[in-house]
Amino acid sequence: MSTEAPPDLAYWGSVVAFRTRGVPAARLAAAEAPSPDPRLKELEAYVGLLESCQTQAQRLLDAGSLAEAIERCGEALCLASESPPALLPLHTLLAACLGREGRHVEALAVCDRGLALVQPERAAATPSAASAPTERERLLLRRAGSFTALGQHAMALSDYRSAAALRPMSTAAAAGVRGAWEALQEATDPTAGADPYQALGVDRSASDAEVRRAFHAVALRCHPDKLEGLPPPERARAEAAFSVAREAYEQLRDRG
Repeated sequence: MSTEAPPDLAYWGSVVAFRTRGVPAARLAAAEAPSPDPRLKELEAYVGLLESCQTQAQRLLDAGSLAEAIERCGEALCLASESPPALLPLHTLLAACLGREGRHVEALAVCDRGLALVQPERAAATPSAASAPTERERLLLRRAGSFTALGQHAMALSDYRSAAALRPMSTAAAAGVRGAWEALQEATDPTAGADPYQALGVDRSASDAEVRRAFHAVALRCHPDKLEGLPPPERARAEAAFSVAREAYEQLRDRG
């Protein structure tokens, strides 16, 4: 009696592998299928296109072609829409592109969406400086970088600390904690002299509508009404960030 899995089972097993464990698992499941199935070839082609878009986006980012890199990220995100594990690295990559372009408010929103896809991970039982960072750690570091660029050092410090808790030997997280802490120490009053454009992450040529959108993006993340259930220290940091953004918005709203 044959023990081979029926074609439908092999195909749907590969689909489930893609949706729940990402691209490598889908490729492995398709390769282990005992009998040829045209649908498996289509799935492999689909996964290959996704990988190609992601690779192109990374190369374009490395070359400084940010607009094209962002476009490729968008294509890859559409292809990976049904696979959270495949979406995670794409969120990190897109946030890096947006950050390099100075679009830090948008980068924060992308990081937030990416972090919503993953469950909190415990720090490694035997941490090692050589261990690979998880996508959660990468997203936290990327978000912290955008917070830093916007002058929101308390929020950056929180993310750097969270990244360090995931992998205590991470040199990037440790350096970020030190830098954010020093910036906080230097700022006796986080609102004094703050550049309102920098606080909202917009250019000085930004229109009223762009300023309003940037403030609303911060409010969606840091408004006191959105902070129920957070630990007191994180709530205090978010409220401080919202206060800075609100003051910046009021200054820019009255500029005309």
